[in-house]
Amino acid sequence: MRLPSLGANVNETWYAMATFFFFSSEYQSFNRDDTGFVSDLYSTFFNRPADGGGLTFWTGLLAQGMPREVVLVSFMFSTEFQTFTQAIFGNVQARKEVDTVVDFYRGLLSRLPDDGGLASWVGQFRAAQCAGAGSVYSTVEAISSSFANGGEYASRNRTNAQYVGDLYNAFLRRGGDLGGVQFWISQLTGGATRSAIRQQFIASPEFTNRVNAIIAEGCVP
Repeated sequence: MRLPSLGANVNETWYAMATFFFFSSEYQSFNRDDTGFVSDLYSTFFNRPADGGGLTFWTGLLAQGMPREVVLVSFMFSTEFQTFTQAIFGNVQARKEVDTVVDFYRGLLSRLPDDGGLASWVGQFRAAQCAGAGSVYSTVEAISSSFANGGEYASRNRTNAQYVGDLYNAFLRRGGDLGGVQFWISQLTGGATRSAIRQQFIASPEFTNRVNAIIAEGCVP
């Protein structure tokens, strides 16, 4: 398969397919209400019907304004789905710098990386790993800025709510909690720039731990 040959996690194929199908014009034409949407997520990711408590929990979050993109990512990175895929593929961990680049592709561009693009961005990270911790932090800012401020992302015309969901996906590799998602949306509505919010995600303890893990991977000769 292409992704493993590039050193990436094969599960990214699942994530890309799910995003494509759930936000395709064909799926949108079904006009699924929140209950139908959540039920579809359970069937797709867990291969089972939604339990009553889970259905109530997720539809309640959606009713309070949680973007569907955030709920989808919560299912993608859930323990139950990770257990399911591990039973199929086994341990599919990738080096942290590769994971981070693929996260930017998935979270911000909603697609799998092309071979040349992945090699280029990973190459920049690996040069930074050999140059030291400060260089890695600078590279994170530079690469994420290129993705978030590039023409491909701009062409997606994301709303503020969708942008916040994309940041959780790309930087934290998870769905967000309702309070956090609503806070960041309100910051944007109140006049904060998207770049400023992105930089706050970069500076968060959670993402800092991810950057430190990239540094800890060491220099690739």
